Amino acid sequence: MLVSFANHSTAPVNLGGAERSLLRFVEDWAATDPDFTPHFVTKAPRGKFIEALDERGWQYDAFRYRGWAVPSPQPAPAAERAAFATVDYAAVSAIIRHYERQRPDLVVTNTLVAPWASFAAAVLGIPPGLVRPRVRRPRPRSALPDRTGRDPRRHRPARRRGRDELRRHA
Repeated sequence: MLVSFANHSTAPVNLGGAERSLLRFVEDWAATDPDFTPHFVTKAPRGKFIEALDERGWQYDAFRYRGWAVPSPQPAPAAERAAFATVDYAAVSAIIRHYERQRPDLVVTNTLVAPWASFAAAVLGIPPGLVRPRVRRPRPRSALPDRTGRDPRRHRPARRRGRDELRRHA
């Protein structure tokens, strides 16, 4: 199964929580599924995220695009918004062409900030998925049922639940 993961950041200085969470999610999936092949659509230029992909030997394609959901105290001038839209439109077009060649089974995003890969997947009818990035510190588990009555030893970790949910859509 070829799964394309879309990332929103170059991580110019360090890997943030969303990037670390996505990398861990893919590592866990790859460790449990021999038919799984990850591929990444990420933001150009090269940063810490691409370095992390190279360290793991994972394939990626980098595109120039901007985030659209970044808060700003004042709106950008119309000419600047038009320039941003032109760059983002070009990225969506390039990602569509990329997915036409690659034909992933599933496109997973870890962001709403840069939805461009999701738009490209929608144009081609490729199933989408969204991973809500969360990095948690491990906590000791009790053998006693929690407040909901669930036995914590039988509780599937969130990453495994997310992976299983995404597999259903592919």
